[in-house]
Amino acid sequence: MEQVFRLGHVLSVFESDTQSPTSENVQSQAIEFVDAIDTPGGTKGTKTALPLMRGFSDSVARGDSIFYTNIGEFYYYLGPINTVNYPSYPLDLTHDGSKHYIKDNDNKDGYNKNIPFKGVQKLSKPRYPFMDHVRDYESIVYNNEDYFDSTYSDMTLEGRYGNSIRLGARDAHPQLIISNNNKQNFEKIQIGTSTIGMTSIGRIEDNFILNTGYRLSIDKGVVEIKDRVNFGHDDENEKTFNYEYNRKSIYDDYSEKPSSQIIISSDRIIFDSMVEDITVSSNRNINIGANKNISIVNKGFSVFQSQNIYIGQGAKLRTQPMVLGENLRHLLAKILRLIADSYALGDYNVPQPLTVFPNITQAGSLRTEVDAIMKQFGLGTLVPPGGDPPTPDPGYLTNIDEETNSATQPITTGNASFLSNKYFIEPNQEPSQE
Repeated sequence: MEQVFRLGHVLSVFESDTQSPTSENVQSQAIEFVDAIDTPGGTKGTKTALPLMRGFSDSVARGDSIFYTNIGEFYYYLGPINTVNYPSYPLDLTHDGSKHYIKDNDNKDGYNKNIPFKGVQKLSKPRYPFMDHVRDYESIVYNNEDYFDSTYSDMTLEGRYGNSIRLGARDAHPQLIISNNNKQNFEKIQIGTSTIGMTSIGRIEDNFILNTGYRLSIDKGVVEIKDRVNFGHDDENEKTFNYEYNRKSIYDDYSEKPSSQIIISSDRIIFDSMVEDITVSSNRNINIGANKNISIVNKGFSVFQSQNIYIGQGAKLRTQPMVLGENLRHLLAKILRLIADSYALGDYNVPQPLTVFPNITQAGSLRTEVDAIMKQFGLGTLVPPGGDPPTPDPGYLTNIDEETNSATQPITTGNASFLSNKYFIEPNQEPSQE
């Protein structure tokens, strides 16, 4: 049976399975239409059609032109037809404003007055000699016949109002670009636009034709290198973001194997894992920068496992090491005990307990004062409970669950008041006893 496609004019669109004013039994992506041109064998009156393609449905609106055909008792459509090459305005060129289906709320072009118009251009593929003919861009002169004859377009999927997916390539190197709220005829990385780009050759600015170059938000306007996101690295080649990544592969040395990269750009980006983990892994460095603040919040514990941890760039000079709190407590307790156990030699070398001003007439007031200090800060007692060396009492309460070997909650307080119950650091590696 010969299948015939005819031209139709869309009257209604069913965006879901809900009931419509004109029909009770509707299906998602179905349309109501009439013949755009009276032809033999055409439909009589209003008919309903479903998308012809199983897994793909284009955006359709009242006033669009479509192709339709019938298979058995059912009608199917393709379209809308790209009549004027504007994604948001595929108007019916056969519409003359005199049809019987015209409504008071229709424009003269056949579209409903409530459908927003936005002059979004069709996506294009700007010519770029360095990217289009990587290996022989010098022999294929820009804009000559050889250049025209060797060009090809990309596969693009476009919405009505500036969102698109490009399955394209430069030379023989593929690129995949997802763009939303793009007002240009080519994807741009700019404020107001969301972009995910996957490229396999050239710099970021080469793939997005950025005349002013590409810069991270934190690097824009930066003069001093210490304010850049990568500054903390020891390797000089890694102290700045590599904006020239993949440059050599198109400008200097095509023999250098090009590499892939992904860029995600938007006014706001959210990563939210609702069930499982978020994992970030890198074979080299992980760099995080912000023009304002960085806040890390979690309801459990935090572990930073690293060879060295530096707080501030100047800390890498290794002139101010951090203190181990429990070791400091032991040291302070020993010093205070030495002070409390100190005596003066009086007449005939008789030991006399030291006093503290103004209690100069009260022997042993220094020991009393030291004992008060140790109790105030939870450093232990003047008389150690024994051991070699004597351990201040009480010892620090670790609250470790023996079965899981992890800290239990809530954490018990009551130890040395200057020690934190929330923040801990790893002790130094002890020398081997062998």
